Amino acid sequence: MKKYWQGALTGVVTGVVTGLAVGYLTAPQSGKKTLKKLGNLFDKTTGNVTSKAKQQWDKSLAMGVDAVDEVMAKSDKLAQKAKNKVADYQDDAKDGLQEADAKNTYNHKVDDAADAAKSAVNKAEDSLKAS
Repeated sequence: MKKYWQGALTGVVTGVVTGLAVGYLTAPQSGKKTLKKLGNLFDKTTGNVTSKAKQQWDKSLAMGVDAVDEVMAKSDKLAQKAKNKVADYQDDAKDGLQEADAKNTYNHKVDDAADAAKSAVNKAEDSLKAS
């Protein structure tokens, strides 16, 4: 896109300057007056082109800054969503670990109770056999 604008701008400036030069050089005036008018016209034309080019540059720069700001804002939102999702996964993992620990503790208590019951039954059987 940049090359297109450079080529177009160069073509416009070249065309304007050439046309004006031919028109002034063929006009019935003295050489000094013609050169002076040609110099003034050249200064005016290049000043206008420079001014318009600067305006276009400023506009393009502002658009670029806006685009970068928008991308940054979107990336910040996506990063925050990712952080929230990771936090959710961490919470789920902690909950799962707590649940597994609770089941493990319960299973140990049941096993201990079963062992105590089995031991009591064995003692009772032994005392019945002894009697």
